[in-house]
Order: sequence, then structure tokens, then C-alpha cells
Amino acid sequence: MSQVTDQERITEFQEESPLSKARRMARYSHKDWIVWVDASGKRVCARKTPESVKQCLLDRGTQGRWILVEASTASLHQGDWWTGCNIIRQMKAGHQDY
Repeated sequence: MSQVTDQERITEFQEESPLSKARRMARYSHKDWIVWVDASGKRVCARKTPESVKQCLLDRGTQGRWILVEASTASLHQGDWWTGCNIIRQMKAGHQDY
């Protein structure tokens, strides 16, 4: 068996898909994550904060969809403009952790 060097591990980690990374991070960090396709067509993942949800909504527009990855279970939920606006309002009011 050949040994994998640290540089190869870093390269493999960087090539992980954003959805896989978000699911892994949500499962083990116990925080919600979101995944969306930005304006340039590249898939992006970020921890759920008011700022990241706002950027997601701006990139996707009112008719766009995105994915919410739930903390601990890594369950996937589809989000839209209305859902994103509610999440931002609830997080700013202190009803959701971030």
C-alpha cells in the first residue's frame, strides 16, 4: 500500500463538492449550512448566517432555489426567497443561532 502525502490529502479535500462539504460540516459542527449556485454558475456553500443567506438570495433571485443543510442530521431542505427572508428575520431577532 502506498502512503498518501499530506499535500494529496489537502488536494482531495479541496476538490470535495460544496454539497458534500456542507453535509459533513453540518453533521459535525452542529450548525446549519446553505448551498447555492452563484451568479457565475459556481456552486457555493457557507455556514448559515444573515449575511450568507442574503448573498444567496441576491445570487439566486426571487425565483431561484437553494439548499439548507440541517445541523447534526445533515438533512436537506429546499429554500426559496420567502424562506430566506424569514430565516434572516428570525436570526436577527435572536430566534435562531448562528
